Amino acid sequence: LGIRDWFIKLDREDDFTRLQGEVYGPGLANAPPYPGALACLARLEAAGARSYLVSHKTRTPVLGPSHDLRRAARDWLADNGFPASGLFPPDRVFFEDSLAGKAGRIARLGCDHFIDDMERFLLSPDFPAGVEKILFRPEGAAAGPGLAVFASWAEIESHLAARLRREARPTPCFPACLAV
Repeated sequence: LGIRDWFIKLDREDDFTRLQGEVYGPGLANAPPYPGALACLARLEAAGARSYLVSHKTRTPVLGPSHDLRRAARDWLADNGFPASGLFPPDRVFFEDSLAGKAGRIARLGCDHFIDDMERFLLSPDFPAGVEKILFRPEGAAAGPGLAVFASWAEIESHLAARLRREARPTPCFPACLAV
């Protein structure tokens, strides 16, 4: 049972929403990137992939104290070396107010692949057709149909590197949930 599901089961979804505001606001600075994420993305870029960060993230939390969640995410990227490594410059970072907006952005960017840790988003009817759905699931649990599931960034890199060798110019898109 995930944390969100636990709060919902106890009829405390508002408490979870407030917690999210703290975790993705001031608490984000304490979260390290997943092992291998930065190196994986840098090698894929060097091999010809163009990555974008597309996230469903409102500017401030829906409930609880007001923090600029988007600024916290940009600061986290900088503090963890992503822009310094040539990854996610400002013109390739997009924050959307809704999941539908996130799906629309992925479609407009023309992404070939999208990595996310939110299975329900990848399986939603709004998700753009023709985009490979890659579920990052470190716990390795089973997932819904039509998803490529990987438990590590090394596995994702191996999968996408093989695709890069076979395809002309794929455009992977990566979400903001690198430190989830």
